[in-house]
Amino acid sequence: MSSPTFPTNQPLQALSDAELFAQFLAHRDEAFTALYHRYAARLLGYIHSILGESEFACDDIFQEAFLRLFRERKNYDVPNPPQPIRNVGGWLFRVARNLMLNHLRSRRYLAELDASFDERLLVPIEEAFPTLLGEYADRADDAVLMEAVNAVVKTLPTNLREAFVLREVNGLSYQETASLMGCSQEAARMRLSRARSAIRSALLPLLRGTRRAGEESNRR
Repeated sequence: MSSPTFPTNQPLQALSDAELFAQFLAHRDEAFTALYHRYAARLLGYIHSILGESEFACDDIFQEAFLRLFRERKNYDVPNPPQPIRNVGGWLFRVARNLMLNHLRSRRYLAELDASFDERLLVPIEEAFPTLLGEYADRADDAVLMEAVNAVVKTLPTNLREAFVLREVNGLSYQETASLMGCSQEAARMRLSRARSAIRSALLPLLRGTRRAGEESNRR
């Protein structure tokens, strides 16, 4: 295998997935650490959103996904190695999804979603989900609405919930979301649209109540 080329004068955090993976193949383990920090929170959030926060298998699947990434290096120490991984995040999500599907099949039922876990959910809700609230975005009470969104997401069917988490929470493109879910981009868009519609409909009573309370307060 020829020696990979990559920038040497940039901090690791500034490098692309492909560049970090090339450094990892060159036995610079700090590049693997950089990839871990880049994707750990997002991957764990995705796993929790599907299996549930209380599911013991979450940590095992999370660790197994990164272990498989680390073990990938030995597949390149051969005369005719495969093409290097360019989108490490997509690779990790796909591995985790397959592990989750195997886990769920072994249990023969779909686990309920528990409380959402993702660092992006810590930002104001109108920033986290800009297309969700529409005209009510400027009246949103972050803490109350975030709790309400989490409660509604827990009730979504698994395919809608997964589309919402991949696209809205983790920021994957429609192409990446569709690829991970094994469906067309049109199907991914339809699932996301249905998820948004269900969440918006469930939140309308709360949002309208918030607006009425604000209007009454302004009249005083």
